[in-house]
Amino acid sequence: DLLLEEVLSRTSYPLVLPAEVSLGGIRKPLEGFLKYASLGHVNLILDPDGIIRKFPPRLKEDKETLRAFALELFEKISPDSEISKEEILRIAYSQQPGSTRRIPLARLAEDTRLVENLKNKIILIGATAADLHDAQLTPFSRGAEMPGVEIQANILNMFLKGYRLEELA
Repeated sequence: DLLLEEVLSRTSYPLVLPAEVSLGGIRKPLEGFLKYASLGHVNLILDPDGIIRKFPPRLKEDKETLRAFALELFEKISPDSEISKEEILRIAYSQQPGSTRRIPLARLAEDTRLVENLKNKIILIGATAADLHDAQLTPFSRGAEMPGVEIQANILNMFLKGYRLEELA
């Protein structure tokens, strides 16, 4: 933990760490990490048919309001952008589960050329192991679940590209 805190202290680019809002409060990363990063909630909205199609851009718990993880990161990257203040946004998915490039962290530690290729890229770090129960079905799933970090990547892509899904009247 202390080593990671030291690395975070030397980071010069925007960092957003995930938090989960539940009835018991907000589950946050260790306090030492929060000195160097902001928080974004990773809560998603499960539709009655078991598909993730929406997310709340902001959640309030007690006196604290958290923006969604992808929204917090987008606003750090593009501070002059205007994002809807709606209570719930539909996710404009752009790909099927498994389409986002995945690189094991151990490989990053071993391959310096790979690190060089990632300069000026947006990187989301997250778990993809099935036994963590973080994966969900999406409209593009075709039966395969999408890890939560990949759902966040789709939401971030939606903001970066300006995609929006609107309700038909």
